[in-house]
Amino acid sequence: MPVQRRSTPTLAGVARQIKAFEVQYCMSSTEFVGNDDRACSVDEDDAMQWLYLIEQLSALQEAAVGTLYSTVYDSGPLQNSESSPELLAA
Repeated sequence: MPVQRRSTPTLAGVARQIKAFEVQYCMSSTEFVGNDDRACSVDEDDAMQWLYLIEQLSALQEAAVGTLYSTVYDSGPLQNSESSPELLAA
């Protein structure tokens, strides 16, 4: 079996896949995660994929925000004028 290479997921791609599940099952992702009765009507394989996509979207959004702030603000070493080991360990 040949090795399959997958492209790097994008925010738009993951959001599009989530939207497809929302349309297919006529419920939002919030309803899917928070409503056990309606979530039971979702196929098990689709439910696992949907939950994975929700987590992936969250991770991609966090990474995008982190990248935005790291390029906007110059990151340098943190300055701490305290020499007390108790405060530094906290």
